[in-house]
Amino acid sequence: MIYRPLYVDKIMAYVDTPFVKILTGVRRCGKSTILKMIMERLKTQHNIPEERIVSCRYDSMEYEDMTAKQMYAQLKERLSPDGKTYLFLDEVQEIKGWEKVVNSLASDFDVDLYVTGSNSRMMSSEISTYLTGRYVSFRIFTLSFGEYLMFKSQYTEVGEPKAELANFVRLGGFPATHLQEFSQDEVYTIVRDIYNSTIFSDIVKRRRAHLGIDDALVLLHLTGVRACARDDGDAAVDVIDHAFQCFDILLQRGGRRLARGAERKDRVRTVGDVPVTQLPKAGKINAAVLMERSDQRDDGTG
Repeated sequence: MIYRPLYVDKIMAYVDTPFVKILTGVRRCGKSTILKMIMERLKTQHNIPEERIVSCRYDSMEYEDMTAKQMYAQLKERLSPDGKTYLFLDEVQEIKGWEKVVNSLASDFDVDLYVTGSNSRMMSSEISTYLTGRYVSFRIFTLSFGEYLMFKSQYTEVGEPKAELANFVRLGGFPATHLQEFSQDEVYTIVRDIYNSTIFSDIVKRRRAHLGIDDALVLLHLTGVRACARDDGDAAVDVIDHAFQCFDILLQRGGRRLARGAERKDRVRTVGDVPVTQLPKAGKINAAVLMERSDQRDDGTG
């Protein structure tokens, strides 16, 4: 594992607090690995015995068809009688009603809870209802340019900054693509498989009954995507937004930040690594590179 202090240090600040720590982000951005890093820190720096650390990954076949009641009963059985139990629940969106389980555990037992999910519906009104004031959220992104350089330095010599930036923009920041030296074709294969998995698991499979638009719009042709007519495009992008494949970007005009309710033509979203300008009528993508300072990546408290 290659350490990611940008996130681990922020999350560790909430250890042993009553807040449920919720980590969200696109699949394969590193959420599960960050949980492992936190578990390791608890053992080595906080001297927490291993038997008081419980980890479950709910996208495993082991938990196929598990209900919320079964989830609650299983976790209750694994709570330690000798002190606080540290619960790490990975990909909990796979269990319908998981937020009720988390709320009950946090209310009734001596636990410290860490939760991850790959679908932004985790931040829905249901969670606000059950966990109001009791959770703190962290949005996990793929590697920043600085993290990319750190990853690459583990297995090869880092090149000239401009050349490395060009490689980073071209290859993207999924951690799995930078654990060792891969060719461009190998990286594209890995990223394509991640996107395909996300499209099926978090978009088509989960949202089919609620789309009301053609499947082609839902997928938005994530490779070589084109902007759709504004009304249909908004619906399609909203669906993809729920899988963390795109994000809203607040724009500025005349030195002032536009409100979230500004006209749609003033809103820009990104699909994967590609920004999409939502125009009043159909048009091609306006591709650009989005740079973000690490200290501007926000976390929010419920």
